[in-house]
Amino acid sequence: MKKIISLILTAMLVVSLVASAYAESAVGFTPTDVMQWYLEDLDDANPTVQSSYIAAHLVENLVYVTGLNANEEQLDSLESIMSTLREVWNDTELSDEQRLGIHCVYILKTLIVLAQESDPSGTYNELLQGIVDDYNEADATIKTADMQAVNALYTSVKLAALVVEECCTSQEQIDQIEAGLSELNAESKAASVAYDHMIIGTKWLRKMLGAFAKLNNPNCADAIDQEKELREGIVAEMTEPMEIVNQYLTSSMFVLGLFTGDYSLN
Repeated sequence: MKKIISLILTAMLVVSLVASAYAESAVGFTPTDVMQWYLEDLDDANPTVQSSYIAAHLVENLVYVTGLNANEEQLDSLESIMSTLREVWNDTELSDEQRLGIHCVYILKTLIVLAQESDPSGTYNELLQGIVDDYNEADATIKTADMQAVNALYTSVKLAALVVEECCTSQEQIDQIEAGLSELNAESKAASVAYDHMIIGTKWLRKMLGAFAKLNNPNCADAIDQEKELREGIVAEMTEPMEIVNQYLTSSMFVLGLFTGDYSLN
């Protein structure tokens, strides 16, 4: 039986009453810290467990990036995300699949905050609400943890695409993002099992986050393209679906570290 986190937008609008106490960054950690935590988790032999850990580390990097320009209310939302993420991480009653599914939900939760932060005038509020409504509608019918992960990943791609479009400076750039979403939909229709959908979702999430990073920091564009090429070479040698999911999630985590300048490929 799945363990679900739904009512996403409602959860995101709850403001924490606990006073924030940030040290070295707005959220209390940096991508350098996340990399250290990631390296400590590499020894686990179970690909599903590894993917769950990496999804959580992706949340951490997303929280950091979102916190760079977040207002007080958004920082409170990010603090709440980190608090509940740690509770899920330490919940021994969850299965590996449940934990992965919930961590994917927290990817989309953080992207909601990033979408709000990137659109202070509220121009895209209706589109954001529509994405959240579609997620909740699908979530209400889901019975398994693996499909929870799929729903969260596909929704995360849409949210990341929205964030990218908020940053676009030309219609041509927007058209490229929309073309990517159309390609995602075509691949999704051709997929038959949850694992295939997870691969598609994580692959396109990485693409959208890469576009976001390059638009907002052109200096990292070459490194992000190089990382993508290296990662696709690794993926091409793999046959286990969850190992491929693992690689794309890792690539997304690296994209954000390259964007902030905390990671390098050397």
